[in-house]
Amino acid sequence: MSSFKTFEKKQSQVQTLPNSEFLKKVGQVTGGTLLSITMLSSSLLAGGLVGLAISFRDLPDVRQLQNFAPSETTYIYDIKGKLLTRIHGEANRQIVPLNQISPNLKRAVLASEDSRFYEHHGINPSGIGRAALVNFASGEVREGGSTITMQLVKNIFLSQKRVFSRKIAEAVLAIRLEQVLSKDEILEMYFNQVYWGQQPTII
Repeated sequence: MSSFKTFEKKQSQVQTLPNSEFLKKVGQVTGGTLLSITMLSSSLLAGGLVGLAISFRDLPDVRQLQNFAPSETTYIYDIKGKLLTRIHGEANRQIVPLNQISPNLKRAVLASEDSRFYEHHGINPSGIGRAALVNFASGEVREGGSTITMQLVKNIFLSQKRVFSRKIAEAVLAIRLEQVLSKDEILEMYFNQVYWGQQPTII
């Protein structure tokens, strides 16, 4: 009887040994694969971040907007104060302080362009997500998801090309600008800088 039990014990050891070795090898292979994938992903992420850092290193310094003075129209009068002519470059512009701009116009622009302007810090993730869904559904670019701050830095610093790298640059510059200027300063600059049509740019 004891010899039969010994035989069964040895038999069970023989059967379980290969299974345990197999599972051990599977675990080693799986662990090695996961480790390789993790290292590769980390390398790609690190490389991407370094690449972005290098590309963004050459972006304009938004601090120069603290002393920004867009070109205005020059008015020439005669000795009696009569207007003789106006001289201007690309833009026929007269700078208007924010407190002199109509509250109705401010509300209208904020409602249509950036309803959460006073809540975000340069970018609006929900607006970007909504624009991405609309563009995906339509199969073309219909919405940009840009905030007023992003539009401002695009008009002053960047090109009008619709490329992904420009959108990233917009976001980076917008975040930087929000750390330098107040919301009202950004909004005033926006009103006086953006294109409002062929008529003289006076708000």
